[in-house]
Amino acid sequence: MSIDESELLSSVRERDVDLVVVQLLKTDPTFRDWFVDQLATDRQVVDFLGVRHSVERDTGESDIEMGFETRAGDHWIVLVENKINAGKQQRQVERYFERGENYVDRNGWDGFRVALIAPEGYVSDSDRAAFEDVITYEDVRNRVERGDHDGSEFFCTVLDEAVKKRTPTDLSRWTERTVEQFRDRMASLPPVEVYDDGTTNKQLRVKSRAPDHPDAALYNVYFPGEMDGAKAQVRLNLTGHKTATVSEEEFEALKPALEREMVGLDGFRSHDRAMEPVKTEHYRSNYRSDREYIDGVVDTLCELIEAYHPLFVANETFE
Repeated sequence: MSIDESELLSSVRERDVDLVVVQLLKTDPTFRDWFVDQLATDRQVVDFLGVRHSVERDTGESDIEMGFETRAGDHWIVLVENKINAGKQQRQVERYFERGENYVDRNGWDGFRVALIAPEGYVSDSDRAAFEDVITYEDVRNRVERGDHDGSEFFCTVLDEAVKKRTPTDLSRWTERTVEQFRDRMASLPPVEVYDDGTTNKQLRVKSRAPDHPDAALYNVYFPGEMDGAKAQVRLNLTGHKTATVSEEEFEALKPALEREMVGLDGFRSHDRAMEPVKTEHYRSNYRSDREYIDGVVDTLCELIEAYHPLFVANETFE
């Protein structure tokens, strides 16, 4: 006799994700190093100075606070806000910065960072402008899955459920239009096809049919759940294939070539993560009709394929 674990969790709340991140920061040095690497800083960690959950001060509460010492001997504190789907309170971000300044002025810390962790679908352009650093649940999950922590499987389940909680169940009206219009354009592109196993009601994934093209490299259109189809991300994806993967060493070797090729692509940005090393965004509000919106998204997807498909076919990193 055994317990049915098909529905392991009845629900997931922000506090559950808080505690997953706190435990990883407390117990997993490789996760700590990765977490600090996601911050927009080149400071190298030589010592972990602790982590706390739900820290209240005169200026409000931090969901998570973590400290580290740099190679230069400076002590830094990271103040983390976690959001699944709740709206931000008035002056919430500003109060985080006030707490960080107080830590420096009154408590002897040398510097601070203010970061947001949230599902990809929650994060808006205004969030990226307001917070110094943004780390998505999806990024955390991908890192945890690659690690060897004893609790990795459970942590991934918590994060998966948290992402589902944020994302509407069906955005197929957008993905179906995107697939239809993309199929009309495939004949003029390098040899590619819709990757049916990776295409969902939130995203279209395209894979190459060229024998020398790595299976792990996919071309994606993703509709974040929070925007209900009103935002589309067009991105390269090196983690979306169900069987093929890109190692961290392969990703590091590819970065210079990926960034060089991106110079010729209008509006794309580079990101230091294999899930979306090259990405741009479209907004429905910038178009006169749904048809023009999807046309613009598909045009950009085709540009991405035309730029990177020849690069992957010729690249020897995967051989």
